[in-house]
Amino acid sequence: MKSDTKSSPGILYSGDSVTWGDELQWKKIMLYSGKDLIEEKREMHGLRTARRYTSLAGRKSWRGRFLDKDNNFTIKEIKYGGAPHINIARCGMSNDLIVKETIEFCENENPEFVCVQFSVPRRVAYWKNGWKSSTPFRDKQPDRGYYMHMDSEELRMFNLWSNVLLLEKYLESKNIPHYFWRVGYDRPETNTKSDLIFRKQSKWKDMVLMTDIIGTKKEKPWNYASKETGGGHPSEEGHQLIANHIQGILPKHLYQSS
Repeated sequence: MKSDTKSSPGILYSGDSVTWGDELQWKKIMLYSGKDLIEEKREMHGLRTARRYTSLAGRKSWRGRFLDKDNNFTIKEIKYGGAPHINIARCGMSNDLIVKETIEFCENENPEFVCVQFSVPRRVAYWKNGWKSSTPFRDKQPDRGYYMHMDSEELRMFNLWSNVLLLEKYLESKNIPHYFWRVGYDRPETNTKSDLIFRKQSKWKDMVLMTDIIGTKKEKPWNYASKETGGGHPSEEGHQLIANHIQGILPKHLYQSS
């Protein structure tokens, strides 16, 4: 007989390429030898999933005895594994689709905690043989037409805060504890403090920005990936800072042994 009981993934993480771990997958490797020695940059997605903040937050510590190189025992503390979680983030996601897919997931599963990273407000969703996200950096239709004739900062804020409030109220109705944070524009001074009713009604109206956690690219460039891979996403150091921030939020019972 099939059970109607929903499974519990522990923590649900949703977001865009930041939470997906973009730019962590690139690794330089040396091939061949001698005069044939070459350096090649390869995508290694196992590295990406291991280094992103969702795999670091909630790590357990264990103190044990280890043999050193001289076969002497020494006591060391190691950290391993992040708290049990599922990461449904994808590159290029708009806030419309982040909220849609988070709600769909919660309707089918039963996460104990939800952590949502909202995307930059300039992205929007549209329908064309399925739901897609649009960005002003695409010089093609329908993206180009939308950003030429309809886009505005006011509409971006309307979209962001209506999505935040919708998801907040949904999760509250399900009694699912949650945490929201977001990626703003590259220059913090350009982030609008909207006076929309949706923002005023949200308890997340002053949610943390990524630059609050890892600084800006100008101030702390080492917290961002190198220009070789794009440079717009957090580096390993940046992800560790985000993980430290998130770990201070997560309910301790989700990752600490009893």
